[in-house]
Amino acid sequence: PPPRVFSKSDVAAHTQPNDCWIILEGLVYDVSSLILSEQHPNLSRAVWSAAGTDATQPLLHVDPTHTFRALFSPLRIGVLARPSSSTRRKGFSQLEWMRIQQATQPPVPRSIPMSEVRAHASVDDAWMVVHGKVYNVTAYIPFHPGGVEEILRGVGKDGTSLFTRYHAWVNYAFMLERFFLGPVVPYAQ
Repeated sequence: PPPRVFSKSDVAAHTQPNDCWIILEGLVYDVSSLILSEQHPNLSRAVWSAAGTDATQPLLHVDPTHTFRALFSPLRIGVLARPSSSTRRKGFSQLEWMRIQQATQPPVPRSIPMSEVRAHASVDDAWMVVHGKVYNVTAYIPFHPGGVEEILRGVGKDGTSLFTRYHAWVNYAFMLERFFLGPVVPYAQ
């Protein structure tokens, strides 16, 4: 099913400890259980300070290595509505994406069966095949110019036809080089 889409005002209505939502990298999370449990005090403080708003910067300050993604994954309830270009928040530029990519250690490529690609079909864990190559596009999702919903149409499967229909001129191999996981098995040599 497609993800639920929330506006910033939807998120802003949830600012109580037992009903707390945040925005993180363009995704919406219900973090009430995290705040109430206090198992992660520094993270809980950062989340609470951003209740009802975008918590991306406070969380990156507390956890610059993004290890919070695994903790937050089961708390995701939807995606943030794509703002118009006149109201889009700064920080999700292609230049910023290139900085992130350059700071990322690439995995050792291996042959990957299509069944494994299909198992990575969510906004928190997104793999895509483009021209026989498997890429982990999870980190790129908030940077996708077409929005979260559009890129999710191609995850967990061979997205070559979608990619070439809308982005034939884009050098995907360069943009995703550090997120290349290996050839998909039907194309493996």
